Amino acid sequence: MPLTVDDVVAAANNQTNTFLTHVQAIEDAGQAALDAAAAKTAAENDAALVAASKGNVDALETDITNTLATLQAANPETRYVQTFTIGGSADYFYPVWWTMQSGAFGISKILFTREYNWNGGVGERPLNPSSGHQAHLTLEMEGQAYGWHGEANFLEVKRFFTRYNNTASHVSFLGYSKARQIDPMGDPLHGAGSLNFEAQSNNVSTVYLRGGGVQYRVVKNWAGDVSFHDGSDQLERVMHALGNTEWYGEPVALADAIVPTVTVNAFVDPV
Repeated sequence: MPLTVDDVVAAANNQTNTFLTHVQAIEDAGQAALDAAAAKTAAENDAALVAASKGNVDALETDITNTLATLQAANPETRYVQTFTIGGSADYFYPVWWTMQSGAFGISKILFTREYNWNGGVGERPLNPSSGHQAHLTLEMEGQAYGWHGEANFLEVKRFFTRYNNTASHVSFLGYSKARQIDPMGDPLHGAGSLNFEAQSNNVSTVYLRGGGVQYRVVKNWAGDVSFHDGSDQLERVMHALGNTEWYGEPVALADAIVPTVTVNAFVDPV
C-alpha cells in the first residue's frame, strides 16, 4: 500500500521528537557534568579552607604553648586576695588565724592591709567619727609550717605600719589562744595546752584585728582563706582541736593590746 502524505508527516514528526529527546538528554548530561564539576570545585575549596583553618589553629596552639612556656620560665607568684569586715565593737580585737605551708611549698607570705579611708563614709566611721581618716594598716609577714611540723616553723614580721588608729594585735607563730577539754570527763588537757590566754596553738598562727565594722584585706601566696571572728557576738571561736583538747580565741579588749613589732632575723637555724 503506498504511503499517504499523512503517513510521511507522522514519520517525520516521530523522528523530530526522537531527535529532540536525544538533544534534551545531551543537555541534561552536560548540566549534570557542570554541576558535578562545580561541586568538586566547592569541595576542593572547602578542603583548602579546612586545611588553612587547621594551619591557623596549629599556629595558635604553638603560640599558646610558647607563651605558657615563657610564663612558666618567668615563674610568677600568684596572689590570693580575701577581703572581709569584722563587726562587733571597736573596743575589741577579734581573732584571725591561718596555717602556713610546709617546706615543699617554700616560704608562705601573708599581708594584712587596709586603706586609711575605708569605712570613712558618713554614717560609718567606727574608729574616728569626726573624720574619714579611719586607720591604715600594713602588716607583712613571712613564715613556714606550724608548731607541730618538722620544717623551719617560724613567723617573721617584715613590716608593720599603722596610722590614725591601731587595728592589729597579738601576732604570733604559735597562735594566741586558750585550751580546754572538749569532754570534761574525757582525756586530760593535751600537754601543749594551757587554760591561760597565751601564744600556745601548735597548729595555727594568729593576729587579732580591731572590730566595729572595719574592713581588711589579706594577700597571700597560697590558696585558701584565713579564718576570722566576724564580730557578730563576743563569744569564742574554736581554732583547732586535737584529741580531747581544743584551742579557741575570744575578743581581746583594746586596753590589752600587744602591738606587733618588726622581727629582724626572727628565725635562727639552731644547727
